[in-house]
Amino acid sequence: METLRCHFFILLALFSKSTFALTCFDCQNISHPRFCEQVRKCKDNQICGLEREVKSNGDIIYNVGCMTPQVCDTSSVGVGTSQPCLSCCSTDLCNTNGCGEQDYTKNGTLCYACSGQQRPESCHTVSFCESFEVCYLEEKSYFGEKFYNSGCKVKHICDVQFNKPIVGRRSIKQSRSTSQLSCCENNLCNDIDRLHGQVQSTFQTTAVHVSNSTQTTPVHVSETTTRSTTMSSGQPSECADIASDKDGVYTIIPKGSSQEISVFCIMRGGNKWTVIQKRINGKEDFYRTWSEYKSGFGTVQTEYWLGNDYIHLISANSYHELSVYVEDFNGRHAYANYSHFAIGDESTKYLLDIHGFVGDAGDGLDDGNGMKFSTKDSDNDKNSGNCAHDRHAGWWFNSCDYANLNGRYSDTQGAGNYWYRWRQNTKPLKKSIMMIKRK
Repeated sequence: METLRCHFFILLALFSKSTFALTCFDCQNISHPRFCEQVRKCKDNQICGLEREVKSNGDIIYNVGCMTPQVCDTSSVGVGTSQPCLSCCSTDLCNTNGCGEQDYTKNGTLCYACSGQQRPESCHTVSFCESFEVCYLEEKSYFGEKFYNSGCKVKHICDVQFNKPIVGRRSIKQSRSTSQLSCCENNLCNDIDRLHGQVQSTFQTTAVHVSNSTQTTPVHVSETTTRSTTMSSGQPSECADIASDKDGVYTIIPKGSSQEISVFCIMRGGNKWTVIQKRINGKEDFYRTWSEYKSGFGTVQTEYWLGNDYIHLISANSYHELSVYVEDFNGRHAYANYSHFAIGDESTKYLLDIHGFVGDAGDGLDDGNGMKFSTKDSDNDKNSGNCAHDRHAGWWFNSCDYANLNGRYSDTQGAGNYWYRWRQNTKPLKKSIMMIKRK
């Protein structure tokens, strides 16, 4: 015991000499430390702590946050048991490790993740990036007022337009607004203080002047065309960038692409949705190959799949929501909304990242979260067979699905296109719409 106490006071002496404030996970009454996505900066004399508490009914809860070193003198109590336990540590984000819990923060880069912050230092939420993503901090200025967005962004999106290293800055200047994007690769490196310090000295800056002429009227384009540059010259990159408030077909160039594509936009009460999937009459065959789902197919005026490459580029540009509308042959309809939606690029096989469900249709995509896209000629599901072949569709199949919006179109029970979590059956759908919106 005396050895432990001596060791504690050595740690206390080290902590007291710290010249910087730690950043620690900060959540109360959670079922497991891994569910904490809130962080905070500690005071200079505090360290990170993890407390395991056993309730009177036997439930175990966890508290993580900033603590004083004096509290941690009981850190040896209950380790590896179901008894109460308190564990402390002295590095950033270390307080999900202790009391028998493993350090899951090594599984991927952690980035600050907030939208529309007026002060970047007021962001206290983090996200885990995928292996193909890095952290970003975007500074936007509207009529002289600055706002900040932060989170994870696909590596090549950070500098695809200028073919420079990942760590760099892109500045897009318009007559009414400016935008600067900074990317970096270490935990919490998209904090404004770190970006202004150790990272900014390595930034490479490129300024591009963009005209303020935005397409505002519906454009019907039968084929896409290629431009000589990757800049959109004021062209909207998704429906959110279109000034019109009327539903219809518009032309966009997703950021990171040089292709003009046609999309159907749904404008409702200031919300501007980019439709990525639409089925209304069964005229289009959705039993397609990998390359067809990659580039897209159908007719935007009626039925279509936008294309996985374009869905990826749009969803990787800032945070996006997904809304799914379903309607049966009796005219009944329901919706499923998700506060976060993104898919990876083709190298990840368009990995689905989705969460934050609300709606009356049931969560039909929860088992697809984290799954790769599958088609009849590219089987990436967990089933011993081929779900895409069996379900007659391309989709994020697990083993196999609770939703199959791209299945065979028919008014016959069990034919293929359904949303099972809506009334717990496979009754066919007459209509389905998947649409995304930038947050």
